[in-house]
Amino acid sequence: MEHLKYLGSEVNNGGKIQHKITRRIEYSCRCYQQVKALLWNKDISVKCKKVMYNSYFKPILTYASETWTMTKKD
Repeated sequence: MEHLKYLGSEVNNGGKIQHKITRRIEYSCRCYQQVKALLWNKDISVKCKKVMYNSYFKPILTYASETWTMTKKD
């Protein structure tokens, strides 16, 4: 087994996190695609859009990043 998902985080044999980083980017892109129409809507205030960014995108993108052991390449 090369990697597995455990408690929402991915664990692999080599201890590399490139797969985790790629997965986080994919999740945030999916989230963006789902709410893209709201973000580009001129009737929604910038303040509301900032709340959406801080409430949805940042947490999805940075989930568990505090525990990642990064290398120079990452």
